[in-house]
Amino acid sequence: MAKRYIISTQARADIAAITRYISADNPAAARKMKLAMMQACEKLGKHPYMGQEREDVTSQPLRFWPVHSNYMIVYDPATNLVMIVRIYHSARFTAMLVPQ
Repeated sequence: MAKRYIISTQARADIAAITRYISADNPAAARKMKLAMMQACEKLGKHPYMGQEREDVTSQPLRFWPVHSNYMIVYDPATNLVMIVRIYHSARFTAMLVPQ
């Protein structure tokens, strides 16, 4: 089956950074997390409207999908192929919601 999603350059960098960070303490856990993120991207490619819209975060037509309880995939379901825009750690994502 053809891939139904694209991972942006920034999201690829996010995945690499997350994997490096986890791998410093536990390489096996890093591999499992990367696999979980990739499986979530595949799932979103097949079912692009599963995630939540978050008007409190952005007015763009983006959706948000959690991976485990630690990471949030930000993606655009409206494109021909689902565009994975970013992947944030939940703490960073929550910090974005706090008014500056």
